[in-house]
Amino acid sequence: ITQRDLMKDRVLLDEDLAEQIKLYLDDVKRKVTMEELTEQFHYNRNHLAKIFTDHVGWQIRDYNRDVCMKEAKRLLEETDFSV
Repeated sequence: ITQRDLMKDRVLLDEDLAEQIKLYLDDVKRKVTMEELTEQFHYNRNHLAKIFTDHVGWQIRDYNRDVCMKEAKRLLEETDFSV
């Protein structure tokens, strides 16, 4: 195994982690704290933040806010809920 192979594997693992975080945020559709993410994924907050930003292109808090806003909009449009 070469260093290049190890780096490719690391990138794939990082991409998978970023996708798992994204899917988690998409699924829960509520404000999620970094502490919750560190407990869920067993990585420190700095690592999670860097991996997510590098692979998704958003900061976690901004992505989470966007998901929450889209869910709020959907609920206002599709239900009798009010503000």
